[in-house]
Amino acid sequence: MAGVSQSPPAAPPTPRPAVRRHGGNWRSLVISMVIMTALVFAVVALMPRPAQRERAAVDDVGKAEQIAAEQSWRVATAAPGEDWRATSVLFRPDERGVPTWLVGYHHRPADDVYVTLGQTRPAADDPAAITQWVVRQTKNGREDGTTSVAGRDWSRRLGHSSGSAPDAAFRALVAQDHAAPGGLVTVIAGDTSYEVLERFAGSLRIQQVPTG
Repeated sequence: MAGVSQSPPAAPPTPRPAVRRHGGNWRSLVISMVIMTALVFAVVALMPRPAQRERAAVDDVGKAEQIAAEQSWRVATAAPGEDWRATSVLFRPDERGVPTWLVGYHHRPADDVYVTLGQTRPAADDPAAITQWVVRQTKNGREDGTTSVAGRDWSRRLGHSSGSAPDAAFRALVAQDHAAPGGLVTVIAGDTSYEVLERFAGSLRIQQVPTG
């Protein structure tokens, strides 16, 4: 009809934004992390590892021969078996000035046990110095019975271990009477059992002083 205005057509309704779902993204992230972790472990497993190096052996017998010739000390060395080897040897005053023969032995192949053989000469004019030397060599070890090895009597000492294991114990065998090896006060010690130390005690070789 004339004079009647028509309303403009209504605009179409605005569509509602789609709801974003994150489940797929999280699932993809977890899968990616699992794959990456597996790849890292695979690479680490294939990487070459450095071979474990054993400590170099030293000539304890040769050094003992030298001390016997130069100092007239009948020092001892140990031969407890092929699974042990000498890795250090010293002849010098300790921290209190007491002359000391000291040989260190490591257990093969992992160098996981260390045993020392220490000796000094009895001092009739200063017995207290030898007593304190034994205390140092045994880490203030307390008396823990006795044992007899190859006809020789040894005093057992139980000391303070430097190991991290709560049940680790430092043990020592001490001989300091007239039957001591080579006439020297002797201590065999380590973070190990008395059985191992007795194995050392039974394998001692006493170096003879050359004559003439």
